[in-house]
Amino acid sequence: MYVREVYPRVIHTTKEVRHPSTDE
Repeated sequence: MYVREVYPRVIHTTKEVRHPSTDE
């Protein structure tokens, strides 16, 4: 459904932003 496609998209963006932050 709509939420299913938006849910994974938001997590993907948050993981990319959290990756560099945790790398430091």
